[in-house]
Amino acid sequence: MIGLVYKQRLLPLAWLVREGKKGHFPEQILLEPLELVRPIIPSGAEVILLGDGESDGVGYQTTLQTWGWKCVSRTAKNIKLFWQGHEFCFEDMSQQIHVSEDFVAPDAFYTEEHYGPVMAIGWWRKDCVEPLYLVTNLK
Repeated sequence: MIGLVYKQRLLPLAWLVREGKKGHFPEQILLEPLELVRPIIPSGAEVILLGDGESDGVGYQTTLQTWGWKCVSRTAKNIKLFWQGHEFCFEDMSQQIHVSEDFVAPDAFYTEEHYGPVMAIGWWRKDCVEPLYLVTNLK
């Protein structure tokens, strides 16, 4: 589903319903609702997408970057990161993060494809059992 946030409400703009097996849909299916709403987005509008783990794929991220759209996506703890000459995964960061803390790696690259630069964030909210892992093209 794609929605527009307006006055603290989400107004649905487009959605697709597909039958499938448990797990992630291919990136192209995730891009379909975006393709539906893209023509109605005013030129110069700031677009920021919030996504779950399905939206962290390199093809998806590359498409959004090409369109000039911003994105914050949750990602898996085993995603490889390349930052300041080091290779590690988010899971390695979790050993350094404690409740109510975060870890931020600006200008990082992720996956074996070295996509980026992105900002990689490990954030452990006090009401969560484990950290949340995010990648974003926001500064």
